[in-house]
This record gives sequence, structure tokens and C-alpha cells, in this order.
Amino acid sequence: MTHRTGQFLRVMRSVVLLLCLTAGIAISALGQTKTSKGTVNIALANANGIVLLTDSVQSHLEADGWHYQQPVQKLFRLDDKTVCSVAGFATETWTNPELKFRNVDVVGIIAEFRDELSKQPVPEFEAKLRALGFLVGTYIDLVANRHELEVGPGSPDSYKFEVIAAGYDIDGKPKLKKLVLTPVVTHGVDGRSYWSHTSIPLEATEELGIAHLFGGIQLISLQVLQNPQAFRTSAGIQKYARAKGEHNEKSLTLNELAELASGMAAQTAKRTRFVGGPDQIALLSGGRILKIDQPHFDDPPRPMRITLMVNCEISIGCPFEHNRRS
Repeated sequence: MTHRTGQFLRVMRSVVLLLCLTAGIAISALGQTKTSKGTVNIALANANGIVLLTDSVQSHLEADGWHYQQPVQKLFRLDDKTVCSVAGFATETWTNPELKFRNVDVVGIIAEFRDELSKQPVPEFEAKLRALGFLVGTYIDLVANRHELEVGPGSPDSYKFEVIAAGYDIDGKPKLKKLVLTPVVTHGVDGRSYWSHTSIPLEATEELGIAHLFGGIQLISLQVLQNPQAFRTSAGIQKYARAKGEHNEKSLTLNELAELASGMAAQTAKRTRFVGGPDQIALLSGGRILKIDQPHFDDPPRPMRITLMVNCEISIGCPFEHNRRS
């Protein structure tokens, strides 16, 4: 007898990730948890295509204040028709050289996920996003609980994570969607704290022919959409302002959408040092990725191997028959 499990279909639809999380717990000195506090993620789409843009600065807090590193990869190609950008939790590293194998890096997690997608392609947009969110969320649970045991209570803000996916679904339709992973802690009867997370999906908002979805610092991007005339020094924003004044926002070309997104990021960078560096930008149209512009990044180390299996079925067999006698 064969059954398709409802839970797998709801959560991943056609994808199951098997994770062998076998890392042990040892008392030692924890290094740094790094979070891109001020990241700006901007996704825009109209009938001409999709733009996904992010900045390149990663920030983390140390005893002597905030530190900034750039360029850091925040935009990723998942396959030939899907890209994603991230904000929030980035890495957890260990100061003890003997424990570097326990470092966790979101860039490496996504790279491993992308490698598995290349071996086992998944056409459903929703399945890819939920599987990626499940995978990163599992690591976040792991490092948050490890921090609780070895160092003490951590901050939920340190492990909050956002991922925006942009691309084309199995039916060829464009898609923009975001997952927000928020750590939560529960207190057991044994007096210990246990970390898990919630995962909330958010759809793009469409207004007058342009769909938009923002991550990280969103306020300035929203202000640009609502009142572009206030940003007179940005040529890209002013093109949008003219189209908005003519009630013809959907007429913006793909390159003009890219200029608008870049203008939003530049205006945000003027107002906070947590945003900056070169734009990382992907352009998609006609059901595929046209190009990705970003600095060169070395192939990252993978924190742990995964196996991606597609269209799995669980079979439950009966090894014997029970015979009744009257």
C-alpha cells in the first residue's frame, strides 16, 4: 500500500531534504555570530521582467563596536530561472581552530543547496523556496541551541533570517516571494531553554503594474515608491516618477526597473552605514535569468552535506497477514 504524506506535500510539495545533523556539544569558546543588520533587498517586477538587487556590506557587533565587511555575497543563482537574496543571520564562527569544522555560513548552505538542485532539478518555485527556508532554519535551530548550552541565552535578533526568491514557476509565470524565519525560545520543565523558529511566507505587493517585495531595511524603498519626486538627484528614480505621473509605471523597461532598484539602494546607503558597497543585481525575463552582476566570490566551504530527493513516495508494506480462525 502506498501513501503520499500530506506533511511533505504541504511543506515541500515535491522536495524532501534529509539532514544528518550529528554535531556534538562540547564546552568551548564561541566566536562571532554575524548578521547583516542593515542589508537592503529589493525585488521589482512588471510585464518586462524581474529585478532582484542587494547591497554588499555585512555588519557584526564586537566589544569595540560595529564592524563592516565588504563585498560579501548576498545574491545567489539557484538554477537557470531562480535567484535569491538574503538578509539577517549570516555566519557563526569559532575562535578555536580545532572547532572550525563547526562553523556555519549561510553562503555555504545556499551553495550546497544549489549544487544539489543542479543534480536533481526542481521546477516548482514554491518547493525550492520552502526547502531552502527549511534547510537554513534547521541550521539556525542548531546554532541557537548550541549557543544556549555553551555560552548562555542568545538574542533572537542575531538569528533572524530573510530570504527573497525571484524567478519563474513551472507554468512559466513570474514569482516573487519572501520567507521570514524568526527564532523562538521555549522553556522546558527541566529549566532549560530550547530554540526553534517560525517561518512566515510573504507575497509581493502589486501596485499599478509593478510588483515589489523588500527585505532588510525597507523604509526608504517604500518612500521612493510612494513619493519619487522627493528624490530629485537620482536619475533612475526620476524616470519612475515621470512614469508614475503619467499613470504608466508598467511601461518601465527592465533596465529602468534596475535603475530604480539601484536608486533605492543608493538612497538607503546615504542614510545608514549598514548599507553600501557595489550592487549585486540579477535581471530575469522570458522565463530565465538574463544576467547577474556582482563581484567575484570564491566558492565557499560547505558546513554539512545534504541530499536532495525529488518526488519521493513513502511505501508502507504489510510483512504478514493475520489469519483468524472461527
